[in-house]
Amino acid sequence: MASRSPARRSSRAVPLILAAACLIPAWAKAGPAADAPSDLEVLRARPTGMDDDQWRKRRREIAADLGERRDKDAVDALLEIVETERYDAVLSIAIEGLGKIGDPRAIEPLQRVYADRSLDEFVRRDAGLALGALGAKPREDARLGGAAVTGGGDDVLLQGPQLGTMGEASVASEDEEDPTRSDKPLPANLRARERDFVFVLGRLDLGVNTLSSQQPVLADGGLAVRARYLDERHRWGWSVRGELSGRVRNGDVTAAPEMGEDTGNTLYVGQALQGAGEAHVYFGRTDVHAFGELGVSQRLVHVGVDDFGGGQQSNLSDTRFALDVVPAGGLGYGRYLNRGSDLMVDAVIDALRQENILAKDPSPEDRRVLRDAIYRRSNTFSAWPRTSAVLAVLRTRGLLARRAGARLLHRLRSVVEDPSYVDRPRGVRVRAGFLYDAPIGQKDVLRRGDGVGAPFVQLDVGLQFGLERQVILDTRLWYDVIGIRGFTTDTGATYTRFLHTKFHDYAGQWFAGVRGGVSGRDRDDLPDGVDPARIGYRAIGHAGYAFGFRRGSQISVGARTGVDSGAFILGFGLGLQLGLARGSVWNPANTPPRK
Repeated sequence: MASRSPARRSSRAVPLILAAACLIPAWAKAGPAADAPSDLEVLRARPTGMDDDQWRKRRREIAADLGERRDKDAVDALLEIVETERYDAVLSIAIEGLGKIGDPRAIEPLQRVYADRSLDEFVRRDAGLALGALGAKPREDARLGGAAVTGGGDDVLLQGPQLGTMGEASVASEDEEDPTRSDKPLPANLRARERDFVFVLGRLDLGVNTLSSQQPVLADGGLAVRARYLDERHRWGWSVRGELSGRVRNGDVTAAPEMGEDTGNTLYVGQALQGAGEAHVYFGRTDVHAFGELGVSQRLVHVGVDDFGGGQQSNLSDTRFALDVVPAGGLGYGRYLNRGSDLMVDAVIDALRQENILAKDPSPEDRRVLRDAIYRRSNTFSAWPRTSAVLAVLRTRGLLARRAGARLLHRLRSVVEDPSYVDRPRGVRVRAGFLYDAPIGQKDVLRRGDGVGAPFVQLDVGLQFGLERQVILDTRLWYDVIGIRGFTTDTGATYTRFLHTKFHDYAGQWFAGVRGGVSGRDRDDLPDGVDPARIGYRAIGHAGYAFGFRRGSQISVGARTGVDSGAFILGFGLGLQLGLARGSVWNPANTPPRK
């Protein structure tokens, strides 16, 4: 057979090449459309080549369209969103769509969303509306059987998860190690116990006082070490406290008559060692009590003055030493105790409720065991020992409905290391008595007389409003009948708002308050021309923000303003406190005794 010539083969190939060239654009255009993901696929997973912002927008559009079209094929995909999505608007869109489609399979997942208090309120409200559209009655606790369909006069439970089986497996086995098993029990009659050891570092105050014409700007810095221990029982109690402090202040303090007429730049250096102990006993079944207190105070102060006015230099230096013993005693009514550990237990229970994992309401004995376990680990460096102990108590006392998940662990850890529960006094206490300030050794030209002897009345009030609000009130009134005769009153009130996120994370606290008083002294040792009948008054407002750490550590900023006997006062303060040991436990009187 004769072979075909190249010319003939070439002539036949030309039409084929032209046809292929015409088909390639059509195939290229149709190919991607044939492989494009469906709306349900886009709803479930981000397509390749689409960025996150485009995908989120497209998901919302698709979910809204499927709900409007009441597409029953979309129920599974919308349910996946309801069960997994928590941070995008598509969650509310999917909830609304399920309510419109009307498939009863959505009732149980929607019920869990409605009962989840960790979600935003508008999301839970959307879930409640969708449940109503499905003919179901929203329930606060999803563990109790899901939602109930209304109709026929009776509530019919719909295959909801039963107690202890929702989510992960039920609570851990009894063989799991209990870190509280070897804890030494606290006394059965204990009402309160506190321990506190802190350093106050770098305190700095800047202020303006118009009474000081030569040096209106005052700087006041100090360091201190403070310690305190308290033990309160049903029938008696005692406490000890001590402080070693040093202060440096500049400004004009030479307006005191005893310092003469010299004025100028003053440097004040002071050191103080103070301590006090108190014992009291309660009568009968009431909170009427007798108390006695003994305080010891030692002060060493040096004041130096340099006056360069008019080109003349003069020096005035004065060193003062004082050692005082202050006994006091009298009668009182009421208890004024730190409720911080009890509020911490409230926060633990609140976290369980928000996770729908609380199996039962805790008994007073359950609460006592929780408080004791936290107190025993209050000064551990890591938060895990306290969190582990709380979980062990919750498990062994039957308070967990299922195994704790990661979110609950985070919430519990945030609670047990929360510094806002360090000092939360609650109660009302009024006392009346007599105190005597006896100067044993004193070389102080600013303190004359044989001491101070004064009947006094004092009132302390601590109010706790839930977990995040506190009001503290106190007032004092005493009248000196031995030394420089006269009276003094001092009253203050402070409101504190503790800040938390919805996951119980501590975010600091802001505070605002007022303090003021009136005093009068009848002095006969003043220079000529000075009115001996001196009445003074003081009214100061203060506000600020503080952020706390564990063991009582805190950094704070604040401002104050007011009047002092006609002079305007304006001040700003910065404080740093470093706590080394801090713990408290508070047991109500109705706590049953340990068997």
